[in-house]
Amino acid sequence: MDIYEYLLSRAKLFYTQGIRKFAGSYITKKVSLTNFNSDMDKRHYLIMSNFRVTDGNREIRFNEYVRNQIEIAKQLNIILEYHISHTWFMGPEVFLYDLVIDIEKAPIRENIEILEDVVNFLKIYGMKAVAKISSIIEKDNDLYAGFHIHVDLSSLEPYAYDLGGVNIIVEKWEDFYDSLIDRLERITEVQGRFDRAYKSREHMIRGFLSPKVDKDNPSKLLGFSIPINIDVLKDLVHKKKYDKILNHFRSIDHALKYRTIPRGKVINPKLFQALFEGLTGNKISIEIGRRIHIHVEDLPYNPLGFTKIFDHSNKYKCYEYIDRVLEKGLRDGRKRFIMYCAARYLVNVKKLKPEEAINIIMEFIDKSTKLPGFKGSGKIYASWVRSVVRGVKKKELWPYKLEKLKEKDKEVYQSVMEILSQN
Repeated sequence: MDIYEYLLSRAKLFYTQGIRKFAGSYITKKVSLTNFNSDMDKRHYLIMSNFRVTDGNREIRFNEYVRNQIEIAKQLNIILEYHISHTWFMGPEVFLYDLVIDIEKAPIRENIEILEDVVNFLKIYGMKAVAKISSIIEKDNDLYAGFHIHVDLSSLEPYAYDLGGVNIIVEKWEDFYDSLIDRLERITEVQGRFDRAYKSREHMIRGFLSPKVDKDNPSKLLGFSIPINIDVLKDLVHKKKYDKILNHFRSIDHALKYRTIPRGKVINPKLFQALFEGLTGNKISIEIGRRIHIHVEDLPYNPLGFTKIFDHSNKYKCYEYIDRVLEKGLRDGRKRFIMYCAARYLVNVKKLKPEEAINIIMEFIDKSTKLPGFKGSGKIYASWVRSVVRGVKKKELWPYKLEKLKEKDKEVYQSVMEILSQN
């Protein structure tokens, strides 16, 4: 598959990044499929429902827009990038923003620590963030990478019974964003690493799974804006497995594995409200209704007094062995390991979406069949894996610790220990 076929195959996922239902209406974003360092059409098209876009003068079907841009790119021999605004619109008016934090390119060992600190800070204030590599290069025998962090603020919809609260967010957005970056610079003890452009009304960002192109050579593909797991990336950086990171970023096959787009969200609106009000001094109206079942944490007296990032990772260290087995494969007992350990861990501990968990498990199955001395019999189908993932998610089953696996299934335990004993 070439890059143009890839763009066509991802069209639906690109579209879904820019349209949401909010309070019974549609809110949308502006998009541009282009290369900003070329002579192409660089207009921003507003997404509409029913897979249509408009530039304000005419409407066109989204897929047709993609095909038209691809044909122009082929003629110019350049590669397109999918850009999307961080601004939500209702009709032509600005309605809300997404929180996007851009960490500028620097040695990846430094930036992965900054990335983790930022994500943990947002977690303290009730936000689940998602991240992707925005760019990556080899330089001076080192790896330099930049990151984008996203929180989808349209997830406030269930709590914004008074939409005036949303209006305050829009009115005070620049104040909030500047103050937030000031706070992050103090926490990370790094100055000038964060791009403040996302306080503006319509700043564009490469969407998830978009190609990334060399600015000096519009026909050269650098890689894809692929979502990352911070723990996995941090481990690879620690082990200096830079080739593995680069190959993943550059591989069209890795980009094709995604069937859904990860969305960050506000999981505790009261904590987000405390952060916004603490940084701007403006009250916003976000209420917890009876139809929403959510645990609201007690707010500290000074919610902005945190200067340390708290590490809760030790809580789940007893399940780290599952990551190691998933990475290496298993000679025997694959199905039981998937049912008792892998599916439960990926869905209910790591909180991955079902499709992401299924993809990881299918890769594990494939690795297992290639191990010397493989003892498996019969093919494990994706449909079976999907049913297991759904089942453990519905029942909220937690994975076996090694001690419990030894007690419940000695055969699988021995098979796991055989893998874990290897360097």
